[in-house]
Amino acid sequence: GFQAEADKVRTHGVVTAEVAAELTGERRGSHYMAGLLHNVGRLILFRVASQHGMAQLPTDDLFEKSAKISYAGLGVLVARSWRLDDAVAAGIGFHPCPEDAPRPHQQIAKVVRASQIAASAAQLAIAGVSLEGIDPAQEISNLGFDPMKAINKAQTVYKNMSAIEDDTEEDTPSN
Repeated sequence: GFQAEADKVRTHGVVTAEVAAELTGERRGSHYMAGLLHNVGRLILFRVASQHGMAQLPTDDLFEKSAKISYAGLGVLVARSWRLDDAVAAGIGFHPCPEDAPRPHQQIAKVVRASQIAASAAQLAIAGVSLEGIDPAQEISNLGFDPMKAINKAQTVYKNMSAIEDDTEEDTPSN
């Protein structure tokens, strides 16, 4: 019931990770991993919500409201169960509110937040959705990062991923 949404979360994670790498100059490492996994809690919620035997799937509104308050915490549990370091867990858990992170981990939470904002803004722009009343560039700047660098990287990654998907679809034999 949530496959399309899960695919979007995975793609968004890749884009967020690539932007985090761009902003930090760290090709792979804690920032990249935290960006990649920042929404992993949503994937867990999708999985649970779509289990066979449920009498009825939750409404989109109910699911989104529930996810909003629990996905980051679930992501921290995943990071800890996979034995990822505290920085990755903090980047996942505190990206919605980096200022709430313990002081040693505020920077990684800010990187993930800025990268996630850039990825979301790029995704909406590519889809032609207006951002009326929302200024992602200002939000990214307020976190201490170059918004154009972040948003341009996000757009490039989304476009590259789209081109790869298009090539894959053309190579797939039809029945």
